[in-house]
Amino acid sequence: MEASQILVTFLVNAAWQIPFIAAIAAAGSKLMRGAPAGYRHLVWVAALGLSLGIPLLSSLSGGQNREAAKSVRPSASLHESAPADGQGGFSKVGFSLRIRRHIRFVPLAPFLKWVLIGSYLGLIFNRAIKIGGAIRCTLRFRNRAYLRALPGDLAAVAKRCTDKFLVRDVEIACVPMAVGPVTVSFGHPLLILPERFFIAVSEADFSCALCHELAHIKRGDFLLNLVYELVYLPIWFHPAASLVKARIDVTRELACDEAAVRSLAAGGRRSYARSLLSIAQSLEPDSSFGKPNYALGLFDTNSLEERIMNLIGKTDHLATTWAIMLAGVALSLLTTTALAVSAFSLQATQAASIAVDAKQFVGTWTAEHEGTPFIVLDLRSEKGKLAGGMRMAGNFHMDNEGSGVNIEITNDTLLESLPVRDFRIRDKSLTFDFKDPDGDQTHWKLEVTGAGAGRLSWVGLPDGIKDVPLPVTRSPGKDPE
Repeated sequence: MEASQILVTFLVNAAWQIPFIAAIAAAGSKLMRGAPAGYRHLVWVAALGLSLGIPLLSSLSGGQNREAAKSVRPSASLHESAPADGQGGFSKVGFSLRIRRHIRFVPLAPFLKWVLIGSYLGLIFNRAIKIGGAIRCTLRFRNRAYLRALPGDLAAVAKRCTDKFLVRDVEIACVPMAVGPVTVSFGHPLLILPERFFIAVSEADFSCALCHELAHIKRGDFLLNLVYELVYLPIWFHPAASLVKARIDVTRELACDEAAVRSLAAGGRRSYARSLLSIAQSLEPDSSFGKPNYALGLFDTNSLEERIMNLIGKTDHLATTWAIMLAGVALSLLTTTALAVSAFSLQATQAASIAVDAKQFVGTWTAEHEGTPFIVLDLRSEKGKLAGGMRMAGNFHMDNEGSGVNIEITNDTLLESLPVRDFRIRDKSLTFDFKDPDGDQTHWKLEVTGAGAGRLSWVGLPDGIKDVPLPVTRSPGKDPE
C-alpha cells in the first residue's frame, strides 16, 4: 500500500472516528464528575492517544484487506457437501470467516487526493514550525531568568511547600516581566516568578502559586505536555481533537489545584480559590517575554471560572475506591468503543477508470479443472467504470494443503452470477469484493500475468492456510479493444 494511500485513508477515517472517541470521553468524564480531576485527566489522555491510534490502525490494517478475526474449523479445505434435498449447493471454505472488520472503499480522484495530501502536509508543517518557535521562546524566557533569594517569611513558606511535595531540587528564579508564576523543566526544574512575588505578595497567595507549580513538577507535567503535543500534532486540524487536547490542559490544572489544596496546612479550598482570584487580578502582561508558550503557568488555560467552581462547588470528592472504579469503567467504555469504531473503516482508493488501467481486466476470466470451468469472472465497462459478476460451480472441493491445490468438482453447474464491486487497481493487480450465495463477504484478487492469462486468488485467508492462486484465462472474444 502506497504511503500516499495510507495517509489519505488515515485522514478519511480520522474525520469521523475522532468525534466518536471525543464524545465517549466526554461521557466518561461526566460520569466521573465527582472524582478527583486527575482521574478525568487520564480519560482525556487516553482519548488523545486513541484519536491518533485508531485512524492510524484503520489506515494500516485496512490496506491488507484482511479480516480482523477468523474462526477456523479443524478441516482447512474448500468443501461443502450436497444439500439434503439433492439440489446443487455452493461450495465454500471449510472454515467460516467471522467478518469483524467492515471496510467501505471511497473512490477519490487523483487530483482531489493530492490536494488533500498537500493541504494536510502544509498544515502539519505550519504547526511544527509554531511548536519549534514556541520551544525557542520558552528557552529564551528561561535564559532571561536569574536566581533570586526569597525574603525570610516567603523562604520559610517555600521550604514547607517543597517538603510537602518531597521536591527539594527546585530552583526559584525571577523574570521581572513575567506575567505570573511558571515552571520550566528542561533539566532541573526551575520555578520562575515575576518581581512582585519577591516584594509584594501575601503568604497565602505565594503558597497558592508555589504549591500549584510544585504539583506540576511532581506530576512531570512539563515533559508530558510536550509528549501530548507530539501526539496531537498529526490530528491538530480536527476540531474534536482540539477539544480533547483542551480538556487535557484544563483537567491538568484542576488536578494541580486539588493537589495544592491538599498540601496547604490551613484555609482549604475557599482560601485557595480567593488566592487564585487575587493573583489573577494582579496580572499585568506587558512584555513579549511574559508568556512563554510551553512553560506551565498558573493561568495557562483560560479556565479560571471552571477551576474556581471545581474548588468551591463541592466540599468532598468521591472516596478513592469509588473514583478508581469509575475511572476503570470510563476507560473500559472508551477503549471498547474505540475498538468497535475501528472495526468500521473507510479506505480511500482511486476509482477504476476504463480509459486508463482498468482496460486490461475487461473480459471473461475462467478457472478450469481438467477442461471443466468452476469459476467464471465476467468484467465489463459501464460508463468508464468496471462492473461485473462472478459465477461458481454448484459444488467443488479445493484442498490447498500440501504443495499445491487439489480440485474435485462434484457439481459442475454454474450458479447464478453475483455482482462483484469495490474495485481497487494497482499496476496489473485488481482486487474486489464478492458476496457469495450464503451471504459471506469475501475479497479476491485478479493478477494479469500475460496476454489473456492471469491468476485469481482469495485474499484474507486465515493464518496457516496458504493462498494458492488459480490460473485463469480470458476468452479471446472478450479482449478489450
